[in-house]
Amino acid sequence: MYKKMIALSLIGSLLIGASFIFRDAQFSTPALKDSFTRNFILQDEQAPEGFHLFKSKIDTYTMLFPSDFQLVSDPPEFYGRQGNFFELWIADLDSSKNAEKMIELKGTFRLLGEGRVEGELQILKSEMNRTKHYEIYDYDDMIIFLEKMVKNYDSNQKKIVLGDPNEQEANTYYGFVANKKTSQSLELDYSIRCKEDCSIDVKKEWSFMKTLLESVEFNN
Repeated sequence: MYKKMIALSLIGSLLIGASFIFRDAQFSTPALKDSFTRNFILQDEQAPEGFHLFKSKIDTYTMLFPSDFQLVSDPPEFYGRQGNFFELWIADLDSSKNAEKMIELKGTFRLLGEGRVEGELQILKSEMNRTKHYEIYDYDDMIIFLEKMVKNYDSNQKKIVLGDPNEQEANTYYGFVANKKTSQSLELDYSIRCKEDCSIDVKKEWSFMKTLLESVEFNN
């Protein structure tokens, strides 16, 4: 009887250990390993390699979310929402994935006033200090504005200084996607900060942002 109890105990321990291994395998990406981020991920839905399907907590949109990013939940001000017309979140790249760069992605959902989408685009195109380093993609009901910029902090002037993307690698990308009929919009701010000298693949980062913006589906 004693030997039988020991055997059953060992089997139980193995089963418990196997369940932990399975759970770790299931949560195999930084996005899924973080409990806060995992709450936004539709785990049963298929997504391209390197991404998960992300669903807004105010049920206004879905989009692709990079699997090696995690939402920032501390301090709590990094996530906010109001009704079904505003939501903000900030995510950053898992530091173990790229030690030489600090990469941040911020999403802001807004329900614009009726007919305001074109007005927002005009503001984006004519904003002060903005030169034409952007593209506009028009897809039936959806429209996308995507821009690349060079932004660096000048410690002497104590302010952000804009550079020329034709002469320097763009380290900041801004995207705006909106539904022209419903006036739902999402802004994505994507920034890359090198801890020391590092290179930025501008074509790759532009394609990454375009992929995210084109994946947005608003819930009407």
